Amino acid sequence: MIFWAHGKLHYLRRRVVHTKKNPLAQEALEVGVLSTSRRVKGNEHPGTLNVMTNLAATYGKQGKLAEAEALLEETLATSRRVLGAGHPDTLSAARNLAIAHSKLGKDAEAEELRALYSCE
Repeated sequence: MIFWAHGKLHYLRRRVVHTKKNPLAQEALEVGVLSTSRRVKGNEHPGTLNVMTNLAATYGKQGKLAEAEALLEETLATSRRVLGAGHPDTLSAARNLAIAHSKLGKDAEAEELRALYSCE
């Protein structure tokens, strides 16, 4: 069963690469990849955190900034807890969330994150 799920996850990731020109199809596939990754690897696995970041980027490209922000907040919290505040992936998550805050006009929150994590 686990082997099948890993195979499905690999298949879905390959499909995501081929749907870059269709944002809605890309979003649907990335949601599926995230669901499978959470089920197979768990919410705290670095691969799952990477999938969350990719889906948040897709949301951002579609103008779904509130969805991107929520996913990035979850990604940062989990990354900080699992990987530590100084891990490169945690710093990247903080930077991505700061960008999302800026795009939503939440400049104070963005500056707070930038100061806390020394994001440029």
